[in-house]
Amino acid sequence: MPLPCTRYSLILILLLAGPSLAAQLLDERGLYDYAGDLDHGKLRIGLTLFQRDGQRVSGSYFYPKHLKDIPLSGEFTGERDLVLKEKGAAGQVAGTFRLHFAEQDPRHSRSNGAPLTIDVLTGTWMNGGGSKTYPVYFALTQILPGAEVGHRYRVAGAEDDTVVERNAQAFWRAVVRGDRSEVAKLLRYPVSYSVSGKRTTAGNSQSFLSMYDRLFTKKFVGRIREGVPHNMFANAQGIMLADGAVWFDAEARVFALNP
Repeated sequence: MPLPCTRYSLILILLLAGPSLAAQLLDERGLYDYAGDLDHGKLRIGLTLFQRDGQRVSGSYFYPKHLKDIPLSGEFTGERDLVLKEKGAAGQVAGTFRLHFAEQDPRHSRSNGAPLTIDVLTGTWMNGGGSKTYPVYFALTQILPGAEVGHRYRVAGAEDDTVVERNAQAFWRAVVRGDRSEVAKLLRYPVSYSVSGKRTTAGNSQSFLSMYDRLFTKKFVGRIREGVPHNMFANAQGIMLADGAVWFDAEARVFALNP
């Protein structure tokens, strides 16, 4: 049974590394996903950094409200300092991130006090004209070793990220709007779930719908609503939404629910 993962369990090995590795770790092929916010938490934001090429770094960011990746390119300006720029439709600079791999997390204290490596990024985002500047904060959520842009879910057996995210987002929207018949269509039966602490399965949509109200409580729907059905965590067990509240298979059909 897939279990929820936390960002600290995912990056424990990084905490044991040294501060001198902050830039070197981005040499490893794969995707580095961060979650954070802009303007002191007023706007949620996600960031992905791709493989480093010398001092150059590529990436993208997105707002959960839109779920659309905005390409970024830039370079290291120091061992822990990174500048990333986004381009507008006409090729002009539309925004600039000036980021620093923080030695300590300003939002979370740790007892051992060891310097962080690539766990946290702090800095600013400035619009293209330079008239607006906002603080930004990112925390590492996962590293997908060897993954490529467009194929982040291959580790779970998926061949097409577009199909995965289309189905995952359809499920997310159906849950949020309370469309139980649509939710039932997006499951892989038998689907595993728990009610009142008891683990069970539903072999078909009729069985599932009979338990819908007991399963999709206000609290559980709230957990799913807070999840982001884009650039999700994936491993050989499946694809995870909302810290393990929902697990999808390679086609983003739900096979497990964890209220």
